[in-house]
Amino acid sequence: QLAAILQREFRKSPCGPEGAERPLQAMLQTAHRELDLAQLPGSCTVCLALLKADGELHILNLGDSALHIVRDGVTVFKTVEQQHYFNC
Repeated sequence: QLAAILQREFRKSPCGPEGAERPLQAMLQTAHRELDLAQLPGSCTVCLALLKADGELHILNLGDSALHIVRDGVTVFKTVEQQHYFNC
């Protein structure tokens, strides 16, 4: 359900909610509210990236995944994994 809601939010507003300083966080909060209201508890890993027309890159990483930006075969940026121990 989370993926479907996020996909809908991206289609509705590809650059995020108007005026949002942190557009991916705003989209994730919208999805969380909807799931909470529908009483659909649960959790999952989320890794989102949004490259805006002005070249600004927004990244949201929550969970045991990581995002790497690679240029010419070299990692120039990496988010931190949020895993405390294996299979936590």
